[in-house]
Amino acid sequence: YFAERMAAFHKAYPDISLELTSGSRPVDLLHGEADLAVRMGVVADDTLIARKLCDAGWSLYASRSYLERHPAPIDPNRLAGHEIIGFHENLARVPGARWIEAHGAGATTVFRVAEMTEMLAAALSGAGLAAMPCMLAEAEPRMVRLVPDILGSHPVSLVYRREIGAEAPVRAVIRFVTTVIKDHAALISGNTQ
Repeated sequence: YFAERMAAFHKAYPDISLELTSGSRPVDLLHGEADLAVRMGVVADDTLIARKLCDAGWSLYASRSYLERHPAPIDPNRLAGHEIIGFHENLARVPGARWIEAHGAGATTVFRVAEMTEMLAAALSGAGLAAMPCMLAEAEPRMVRLVPDILGSHPVSLVYRREIGAEAPVRAVIRFVTTVIKDHAALISGNTQ
């Protein structure tokens, strides 16, 4: 979402240089690994400012190639006999992992992922069903959402150190990030159907 608007941001603020990194490992804001972070989930550190921007929804998806082998409808409450893509232990608390834990009895875990991009790639290959963020799967036309429901969600927050929030360049980036996330809130929440 951010990369597609970088040119416009740079035109408006040519003196601000942004470095965009992503991954499931949270950067350490207190030790200067980044100035701002978009965090998924509850932010429990009260030394940081956390501004909730929206909620990220999760649902159950399969690729068209998986559905050719296992035609829909698939009962999301009875995954026995299906292949599923599981989660590495560092993602055990995300909504999709908790949902699979509760509903995946009798299913075969064919692969465990540590990053959501790996989950999308595995799901696209037809490896199995995936409980994943709507914002990732909905943008991929080869993925099919199997249920209209949001199976879990967590907050999406912009997080930064209190002392840098007053700096003009940081305020500009805060406005940029807030606008981009709010413009994509329906997709992020999964409420697009």
